[in-house]
Amino acid sequence: MYTVKVLNRGDLNRQFIRSEACAINIPECQLVLPPSRGQLTTVEGLLGDIVADLNVQQSLRRIQGENAYAKIQEIIDDLKEIIADDEEEDEEGKDKLEKRERPFERGSSRTCDHYYESLLRMIKQWRNLKMLERSGRGHDPAGVNATKPGACAVLCHACPQPGKNLLDGWETAPPEKQTTARWLFAQFLAIDENFRLVRKNWSKNLWDRLSKYSSHLQFRRDGKKVTFLIPKFHLPAHIAACQTSFSHNLIKGMGHTDGEAPERGWANINPVATSTREMAPGSRRDTLDDHFGDYNWKKVTNFGISLLNKMKTAIPERDQHQRDFNEFHNALMDEQPCEIAQWKDAIEQWEADQSNPNPFKTTTITMTQAAVRLKLSQQEAGDLEKGLDLSSLHADISPSFLYRPGSTLRTNNQNALGAHATDLQLAKLQERSNALLRKVEHWCQVQLLYMPMVSRLHTSETASAEIAREEKDADIRGQRANTRASAVLKKVELTVTTAADRYRRAWKALKVLAGVLENPNWEAELPELQPTDIRGMSEGDSGQSERNRTLSWIWKARGVGATGDDNETILSEALRIEWCKSRARASRWAEEVELLQEEMRRVAEFLSWHATWWEEQAVRRTGLTAAEREGVQGYARRQAAMRRAMRDRFLALWSVVPALLQLPSPVAP
Repeated sequence: MYTVKVLNRGDLNRQFIRSEACAINIPECQLVLPPSRGQLTTVEGLLGDIVADLNVQQSLRRIQGENAYAKIQEIIDDLKEIIADDEEEDEEGKDKLEKRERPFERGSSRTCDHYYESLLRMIKQWRNLKMLERSGRGHDPAGVNATKPGACAVLCHACPQPGKNLLDGWETAPPEKQTTARWLFAQFLAIDENFRLVRKNWSKNLWDRLSKYSSHLQFRRDGKKVTFLIPKFHLPAHIAACQTSFSHNLIKGMGHTDGEAPERGWANINPVATSTREMAPGSRRDTLDDHFGDYNWKKVTNFGISLLNKMKTAIPERDQHQRDFNEFHNALMDEQPCEIAQWKDAIEQWEADQSNPNPFKTTTITMTQAAVRLKLSQQEAGDLEKGLDLSSLHADISPSFLYRPGSTLRTNNQNALGAHATDLQLAKLQERSNALLRKVEHWCQVQLLYMPMVSRLHTSETASAEIAREEKDADIRGQRANTRASAVLKKVELTVTTAADRYRRAWKALKVLAGVLENPNWEAELPELQPTDIRGMSEGDSGQSERNRTLSWIWKARGVGATGDDNETILSEALRIEWCKSRARASRWAEEVELLQEEMRRVAEFLSWHATWWEEQAVRRTGLTAAEREGVQGYARRQAAMRRAMRDRFLALWSVVPALLQLPSPVAP
């Protein structure tokens, strides 16, 4: 510990080196300085820095707490008396201060390190003051200390805000649409951090985890229905069961909400990463909050254009998908009215209570390569438990183990080399080729034990190649859910091609005979078959996704639901699932149109409420001077006028919506 006593003016000029671990105590001022950056300075320079640092936040302290401001001001005044004893020294200090305020003067060799920290503090203070100002905290008689959590956030004008933009009696709205449906008032929430949006795992224990938190963090579920879903972009990475149970496209009341709002926010904030990565946690959070607030403000001020564009997209999509569903529904109703009624009851029951059987799920059991291996292994385990080993003809290799290398050897191939391969690359390639051939030869020897019929292939010089080809045609194909053999696939493709050619020939004949048949509208029921029309029920046209894909007309033609000789409905399960999905697409687009209308109404209502709120803030504070009162009231009224102008601009943009909605649209069956 080092002690310095300042007894005269000369002691202020004493130089010292301060290390980064050095703490400084000034007992006369009851002031302790924590360790900071190292520096070479003088006693006067140190005291001057302390005065400058304390002065920076004095204006804010004066607003936040008068007592803290007074105590710190007393310390500042004491230090100033030590630094400057007379007017001459004051003038000298003023001259020094002016020089410090001009650090970049031409010819100066001074660095800006000292001013960088001050600049950062100024930025933080300015950011905080502007946030308080824009949220109306300066108009609260209780001051900024009365600010409640979330009071400075930019609220979403389109989201349901009780007391601000919801209709009277919204809590008692009926579940189904009579005047206004309850689902229109649903709140959509999403989180996105470290892949915590895995709905199936994350939501299982949510309520148990919440019960361990304090009461103010509890969520009251009384009278509320909570539905957990997976965002649309993340959904394809999940298993098939998740894709049919937790999809926004299949759940009633979702419209075309995709749950990816956090991703859009992070995409906007990514460029800030280079600035925030070296910040301390507090500064980083403040900076991110400021940028997110700016992003949210730009978003809400653009609602006029964004909601209108969504509406212009949603209305024709609603009509198209309703027509698509009606055609598909009518084609099936002619041949399967009882099944259609059962499907409708099933999907309505599932929409009301998702614990009921899910009509979107397939009940067909598909065999994957892994499933075949598991089945063989389970059979072997059962035999071994009974003391039997009838299926194993080799001491070390069982049928399931034989299958594994047999299915993987055919996927091993030589890596292509460039035109100028080195000797080392050629040597490694040859070594791998030799090892592969030895594995194939050993596998073929064991294969003869289980497949004697292939022995005739071994007499050929191309035995290995033929075995591989035979496996490819007869064995399971790939890792995908559909593991049809290639022979079956070729047969299906041939059947499709033959049927298409037969239809085209018949269509051309009808084209020639149209005049004789006196049926000018026959092409409406039997259109010309284009290559793009030949696709499966679950396949959309090029560029279409699940939310807007359309059925090919071939699945809406008469006879698609016809029954076979065995009285079994052809493609019954596929037709059921596609009927449910087609109905869901039509419903989601119809909901999107209704939801957009409600959001437009809520935005306009919120802006009207917010304008009134700002006008109320103008007269809350008392005891102000005439100038202060004029500034406070002027700012509040300017904010109110801004909200009303924004509302009027939005309503003018949306004035075309009623005309768009009046266009004739199909009616759901």
